Amino acid sequence: MKPSGHALRVERLLDAPRDAVFHAWIDANQLAQWFHFSDEWHIVEVASDPRVGGSYGVTWKAPDGQLWRESGQYLEMVRPEKLVMTCEFAFPGVDENETLLTVEFLERGNQTLLVIVQEGYRHATNRDNHQQGWPAFVDYLSQFLAARAR
Repeated sequence: MKPSGHALRVERLLDAPRDAVFHAWIDANQLAQWFHFSDEWHIVEVASDPRVGGSYGVTWKAPDGQLWRESGQYLEMVRPEKLVMTCEFAFPGVDENETLLTVEFLERGNQTLLVIVQEGYRHATNRDNHQQGWPAFVDYLSQFLAARAR
């Protein structure tokens, strides 16, 4: 997939080792504990087959009761350095192409620089919504990793 269209980039230094951050992204049990952007949204289903060609999917229940789903396929997996996956959205009222999501886990001593690049948005509005949403997801990831370290 060669994405065209709008792209976003989010970077965050996490106070956790790279291995822990990488596994939090690919393990369904761990994803189920942090992969949301608000406590008002509840994760109802998570699946992850973490291998090239494997798939992942997350379903959330919105405050209004509607179900929102994101799913895709793992295209590249360099443990514990990099994930590349497709990302398809099944959200009410969202008309969007499949995007390409690249997540890099860059070792910085006992910390990890997380770099998220998502490309191929057809609509700038959807890209902007995700650009604003990703930091909250990463906040929950950071909290999850801190709790596991205790």
